[in-house]
Amino acid sequence: MKKPTYSAPDSDLFEYQPPESNYIAEKIRQTALSLKSDFYFGKGGTAVSFVRYQIAYIEYQARKAAFEARVQYSSRGQSQTFKAAPQPKAPPARAARKLDDSLLTGKKPSADIDKKQQLATPGETIPIVFGKRVSNIGGVWVQPSLVKAGTKLFVGSFLYAISQGEIVSTPVKYRAWAGPRSLAFIDDQAITLQHDYATAAEIAAAPDTCPIGGGTLFCGVETYSYLSQLQKAEVGAVYTYSYNPSNYYTTRFITRGIGSTSNTVIELTFNDMYAFNSDNGADITSAYLAYLGLDPTDVAIINYNPATGGGFTVGTIDDFGTQAPLGPGFLGIPAGARLVIQFTITAVNTQFNPALPASTGTLYGVQQENIESPYNFLTGTYSQSGTTVTVTATAHGLIVTNTVYVEITSGNGVEGTYTVATVPNANSFTYTAGTSLTTSGNLYLPLTPGADNSAYADITFLRVEGDIYEPPSEGSYPTTTKQLFIYYEQGIKVDLYSGGLVGGVYPRGASNQFVDLAMYLFTIYKRADGADTADIASPIYIGNFASIVAFCNQYQFFFNGVLEDSVNIIDLLSQLASYFLLSFLSVGGQYRLEPLLPLDGNELDETALTPAATFTEDEILPGSFNKSFYPITDRQDFIAVMLYREANPSEIGIQRTIQVSYDTTALDAPVEQFDMTDFCTSQNHATTYAGYELAKRRKSTHTISFETALIVTGLIPTDIIKVDRQRISSAGDDRSEIEWYQISSITFNAEGRSTIEAEHFPVTAGDVSSIIDSMVNDSFRII
Repeated sequence: MKKPTYSAPDSDLFEYQPPESNYIAEKIRQTALSLKSDFYFGKGGTAVSFVRYQIAYIEYQARKAAFEARVQYSSRGQSQTFKAAPQPKAPPARAARKLDDSLLTGKKPSADIDKKQQLATPGETIPIVFGKRVSNIGGVWVQPSLVKAGTKLFVGSFLYAISQGEIVSTPVKYRAWAGPRSLAFIDDQAITLQHDYATAAEIAAAPDTCPIGGGTLFCGVETYSYLSQLQKAEVGAVYTYSYNPSNYYTTRFITRGIGSTSNTVIELTFNDMYAFNSDNGADITSAYLAYLGLDPTDVAIINYNPATGGGFTVGTIDDFGTQAPLGPGFLGIPAGARLVIQFTITAVNTQFNPALPASTGTLYGVQQENIESPYNFLTGTYSQSGTTVTVTATAHGLIVTNTVYVEITSGNGVEGTYTVATVPNANSFTYTAGTSLTTSGNLYLPLTPGADNSAYADITFLRVEGDIYEPPSEGSYPTTTKQLFIYYEQGIKVDLYSGGLVGGVYPRGASNQFVDLAMYLFTIYKRADGADTADIASPIYIGNFASIVAFCNQYQFFFNGVLEDSVNIIDLLSQLASYFLLSFLSVGGQYRLEPLLPLDGNELDETALTPAATFTEDEILPGSFNKSFYPITDRQDFIAVMLYREANPSEIGIQRTIQVSYDTTALDAPVEQFDMTDFCTSQNHATTYAGYELAKRRKSTHTISFETALIVTGLIPTDIIKVDRQRISSAGDDRSEIEWYQISSITFNAEGRSTIEAEHFPVTAGDVSSIIDSMVNDSFRII
């Protein structure tokens, strides 16, 4: 059966048949090349014939696409019948990718700063904060996800995942914001910021030691603290709370209100209380009251102060201590389920003790703070002499170099996170305090025996302690916060390949150099090791790093940003390199970075170029040379819209745009956008790269490919070569064509031939790069 054929109107030049028809495919290719040659090399072709060629070729492409999509198509426009294509199936295992792509989980500040705090989601990628502020350029603004929240003595604690690796900068309040409010100007001036970080080696040595300090936030999901809703001092108000009877349960209450509440209490009868099993919803009120030894007619008094017989004053904390687990199966509640309590307020008495005057203030209610854990935190005693603190706690399980949070419950000791200095025996250990004292007392240690906290290794967490909630309206106590934003002058600590070896090793610190980012990414994938300084051991050729760093410094090409997606590092470096006027290559079994433009020292080379090689008809294998011109639409001037990000330490960094074009470009010219917001914080960087794109578009017109004998001269992509060919024309205008190119790829085959692909790299009459000459000397309009 004859296969279907689609022809352009009035032309058989662009006949399309299925791909297996090699003869037709070759005919199309040769015809297209011939037509292009006619137009560009003057074999008698005209602009009119080229336009006709374009129309015919577009028609051919449309027919080809229609054929492949199984569309019945009529070129005369008389009828069109389409068969809908099947909906593409989504690939599996896309959850993490979807999280990375979501705007809701972005770690770079958005325009909406007055929004609620984004919460961390299981599977969310931990970002990398890379950068360093130098000469008032750079630094990184981050909007982190909230990992955990807790409370201790009704002071909020918030834990944010900042970055993989160890952040160099110390967090400060005046560089942190909760929504549109700077933490430095929030009413609670006792707010503190602290980083928590542990290396993989430290976690491996003591996996059950939590690196999160403060004694309020815990590594495991089983231990947590939280505030319950306000038990309002309103008749008829309904209050509900719950807890897991299989856990240890610590409870505190705080009195909320205004003015004097020293004789105000809240009353309820147990007739208005109900208890439920969360597992099956069963009403277990009678059984629960029987367990408590209470009668339904008994009255419960809330905010009662036994010392005065009246009520507690505003701000008083009443500590009920820790309740031991009642065990799974308590009142039929299985492990993991909760006991749910609900009651209704029946009275508010402002003169509960008749011997005292009535309260004159307003009691808003009582709020409950809870800590639940399957672990019974160790209690013990301590004795401090000077800076040495000796702790006695039965079977503590700690070893030297472990970190442990110590909460002081009596005495004048200073609670905090300390490193175990010595372990005399199984029931005691010592640590060194920061302040010299002579004191003793009681403490407790929030340890989680048997826990594996390896998920916290090599991640910098930000711990904020204090009241960062929105200012409440009267009687309202919020439990949500605005999005946190924080500025870091210095990002993560990396091996500084950019500075070279110092004493035989690479120093470590924050960096804004692209070469250091590349090496860090290979390091975290165990492909590089800063301690192994042998060049052959490096996955990236490092011999030219000094010149690349000098070049980037000269033009302020710095990386200050947040890597927040799960990506292939080779793809990432390949895509980002061009924005630094670099190319990421694979040469001779090693990756390497090379400049996209010739350099003279640390600057763009404005002198006459010397080609790395010259190819003549003698070196180019017969019949292998091909030239392909860019489409007209890809060669016209355009307006480059450059997106970058501000890094002002005093203002939340947001996205900025500038428009760059030649002075002679029409204001209604096509617009193309270049997104540099992941790393660029300098307008100079953005405009310089825009100049490169504009100049390359205006000056470079085509690409070539050809075969030559096996290359042994050490050519690599980005090298500049010269091609000298004799053009033989049937019109008799034979001439020599000498043009310059930049190699884009070199491949080798088993027959000993090398294929070179290259892009047109034009030069001036003095052999100076036309692209560089345009970038440096032409006039640009920047808006």
